[in-house]
Amino acid sequence: MDKDTAMDEAVKGCIEKDVLKDILEKFSSEVIEMLLTEYNEVETMNAFREEGRAEKLIQDVDGVVEEFGTSIERACKACHVSVKKYYAAKTMLNM
Repeated sequence: MDKDTAMDEAVKGCIEKDVLKDILEKFSSEVIEMLLTEYNEVETMNAFREEGRAEKLIQDVDGVVEEFGTSIERACKACHVSVKKYYAAKTMLNM
């Protein structure tokens, strides 16, 4: 069941149980849109956190490369991260 269908079902259930019935009968589409927007904000914040972690990983590895003049592979090992994860982070951030 997708988010829209789940929200529609939840609103219908509330109306049937007389929970916020007056408001939901008049403004159900607006309420659903608001709830979906709130949900998307949570997804957006999670994406920002993931990007932040990716940036930190890249900074750490690149810092070791610069500081010690070593290879990406050795820097990844020193930072306890796989080379694959390092390049995945760079790809995610379009670097």
